[in-house]
Amino acid sequence: MGASLLGINEDPSLISNSFPSNPFKIFPFQSNPFNYKNLIFNKETEKPISNPIMGYYTQPVVLITGCSHGGIGYALAQEFAASNCLVVATSRSLNSMRDLENDERFYLQELDVLSDESVQHVMSNVLEKYGRVDILVNNAGIQCVGPLAEVPLPAMQNAFNTNVYGPIRVIQAAVPHMASRKKGKIVNVGSVTVMAPTPWAGVYTATKAALHALTDTLRYVEH
Repeated sequence: MGASLLGINEDPSLISNSFPSNPFKIFPFQSNPFNYKNLIFNKETEKPISNPIMGYYTQPVVLITGCSHGGIGYALAQEFAASNCLVVATSRSLNSMRDLENDERFYLQELDVLSDESVQHVMSNVLEKYGRVDILVNNAGIQCVGPLAEVPLPAMQNAFNTNVYGPIRVIQAAVPHMASRKKGKIVNVGSVTVMAPTPWAGVYTATKAALHALTDTLRYVEH
């Protein structure tokens, strides 16, 4: 897996017009998806920083999708919380995050990225509680395994609905608030298979390639 990063007000001139020979220039977390601290901390002092993108000294509010116990989102939620962030941990079922409910660093929300109503409801709850979303991590996703020529179209559609339209749905809910403050970061969790496709993962790889392309386009639009 890997991740693409979008910063509100990021200079689009920093992004190559063609796919780079070194993809890590565009996908800064590709080699290490847990290299998140440069989003919020001074590398030398390990203290929250103020910068042109985020501009805060307070605890960042981080909204993460797909935080079921044992997954990448759950691990990221733990790491962000350990780094003095206020974490909005979301999943389709609160039961998958019950061990976090008594920890005041976490605000648990039931979220289905396939539902407009669910996304808007969660965003409203977060804004009512914290007044902002500083970092959005689109992690929720599903696999779709099988020979590309044999995978049923409904299974493909479900993968694209979850892995592509799901993140876009959350982005469209978050960006207006980030843009109004001229502050915000969006991290879209992708996959290294975009650069190195593997057998039986064609549909999944296609969804992540689409997500990377959408992220690069958003850099030009939301700046």
